[in-house]
Amino acid sequence: MTQPVRSGLRCSSCTLYLVRLCYGRSFWFPLFREPLVLGMKLLGRLHGIAYAAVEGPNKDCKGCLRHLKNRLKECSPVFVFLNGLANPAFNRLRDSQLAKEDKATAKHFAAGECPSPFRGE
Repeated sequence: MTQPVRSGLRCSSCTLYLVRLCYGRSFWFPLFREPLVLGMKLLGRLHGIAYAAVEGPNKDCKGCLRHLKNRLKECSPVFVFLNGLANPAFNRLRDSQLAKEDKATAKHFAAGECPSPFRGE
């Protein structure tokens, strides 16, 4: 039986917002990210983590993988190893598509200091 992912964690930056910006700015970014997402979801399923049941700090967190990723870090040595290889490259590619203002907005939103940046979608 799968366990729902519940989190009271506060995020330091809204990765979902940054990723959505990158999807709109680069045709190749999803080609790099989506296989990583699929792998995380499959590993989560193998470990009994119900990704679809994620409850983030606010309603705009729907679709965010941060909580699944944190749970996988707790229970999957394979994920920890693979994440150590892929995450630095992912962050560099993601950040190459973003302005300082984008990152600031993501931090302010995660801290609850500004309205949702997703309203314009």
